[in-house]
Amino acid sequence: MKQISGSTFLSKKLAPTMLLIFLGSFVILPFLPGGNNPFPFFILLPLAMIGLVFILFRKIIWDVADAVYDNGDELIFRKGRKEQSVKLNDIINISYSRFYSNRKIKVHVKSSGEIGNVLSFWLPVSVVPLKDNPVLIELLQRVDRARKQ
Repeated sequence: MKQISGSTFLSKKLAPTMLLIFLGSFVILPFLPGGNNPFPFFILLPLAMIGLVFILFRKIIWDVADAVYDNGDELIFRKGRKEQSVKLNDIINISYSRFYSNRKIKVHVKSSGEIGNVLSFWLPVSVVPLKDNPVLIELLQRVDRARKQ
């Protein structure tokens, strides 16, 4: 079994934590001893930003699988404690966008599993453009062959 996905620790755990701590400090610091009484705007703005960051991260980053393994005629997606196995011939479409997220791949499958029917993962970091990524090209070819059989 070979892992075909990139690491998600930095983007799924570390970056959101640091950003929420940074934005949360703007809400908490004015209420500490010696702080001045802030206007409601200066409290509501960071809270609104935290809400917006949460919505964006949930839509863009947290839907990505932690690890994806290539097991011959199937892909195994792991997200937290959940695991979903997808046969290559059950894949309807593999989509990617060069502009939205440079490495994010979405796999649409016929039937919903424990994680869902649209499974996302990130390719490993590479200097090769996404359309020329060997992992993506090989996966597209193998899915195409599996559908024809």
